[in-house]
Amino acid sequence: MNRTLSLVIELAVGKGEVSIWKNGEFLRESKPSGESMSSEDVLIHIRSLLQDEKSSIAAVKEIVCSTGPGGYTGIRVGIATVKGLQKAAGLEAYGYSTIDALLLGAADSSRAVLEAGRKEYLVGDLRSFRIIKHFELPALIVEQRIECVVGAVGDPGKLESLIKTTNATFVNASDNVNKLLYELHVERKGEGSSLSPIYGRSFPTGSAK
Repeated sequence: MNRTLSLVIELAVGKGEVSIWKNGEFLRESKPSGESMSSEDVLIHIRSLLQDEKSSIAAVKEIVCSTGPGGYTGIRVGIATVKGLQKAAGLEAYGYSTIDALLLGAADSSRAVLEAGRKEYLVGDLRSFRIIKHFELPALIVEQRIECVVGAVGDPGKLESLIKTTNATFVNASDNVNKLLYELHVERKGEGSSLSPIYGRSFPTGSAK
């Protein structure tokens, strides 16, 4: 059987999402209706997607996942699942930064914003990122002359209201991370891929002053 399918697992943001692609074209996606996905849930969603396409894991060539930053548990589950499928089914496996995916095609003056906690955001570009208190975000935007904020958070409206106090524009990417992750993979053709996790809490907390 020809291996023409690609699976994308994005668990670093929100409750997670799994999608299936064929020769670069989007076919289907699957999201949890309740809690965030466990490793077992991911496999169930993958099985369901393949069944809907009347296919099987034997037709899958590669699997792509987000390595963070983002939710600690989601990152771990996503990478562990990918490594398991890589070994069990002989798949090619690729991992990319959530921030790199969010900023795909964005201007240099753009920043990605993810949730780091109930009252904190993780703000980053392609080189670095740091965690700040949510009320410090407007000051940081002005200080660094950020022109566009690409956000993937649970409550985009709250983030957008903070952005409106500055001259920056806001792009809500909360429902688009999975697609951006695959587009990043296609653009890079696997270069720079790593399955090493990126945990936001591993980096110093910053503040806008």
